[in-house]
Amino acid sequence: MGPNTGGCVYAQFTPTYDVSTLNNDTAQVAWHIQWAQRNLAGKWGRKGFGPELTRTMDSALITANRNVACPASIPRPVGKSCDEYPFASTYQGGSLNPDHSCYMVPATQNSLEGSRYRRPWYAANRVLDKDKFWVNVVLPAGITDQEITEKTRAFVKCPG
Repeated sequence: MGPNTGGCVYAQFTPTYDVSTLNNDTAQVAWHIQWAQRNLAGKWGRKGFGPELTRTMDSALITANRNVACPASIPRPVGKSCDEYPFASTYQGGSLNPDHSCYMVPATQNSLEGSRYRRPWYAANRVLDKDKFWVNVVLPAGITDQEITEKTRAFVKCPG
């Protein structure tokens, strides 16, 4: 059996997606998620602090979420792209939820986080439409709350 050929589903289990500040492929995206999970009212996806995220597979909703959270009117610096949280691929995304964040991150990291890490994670964990999941940000060992605050100080809520 494999992620695309069938298998067991444990409805009582809510999987956790790990995104790492220590991985050069995802570091700035992870720091943005860390900021959002600490500063948005909903604490979206942060286990023990807020509700789980709920995946959507509706491409029209994903596009709408991206367009609201990261509208074309927000300038993109060279080499950067707009990263949104909660993810556009969730029912907590920007078009359904005014409590979201966006931040300009390196375009390559934004692309890799979604295509190389999260999309395969969804498949491997069989996270389908309306399935819930947590998001855990992997931080450097021994980092203090003050150091996290300093590291994420530049992150801000989206305009609008």
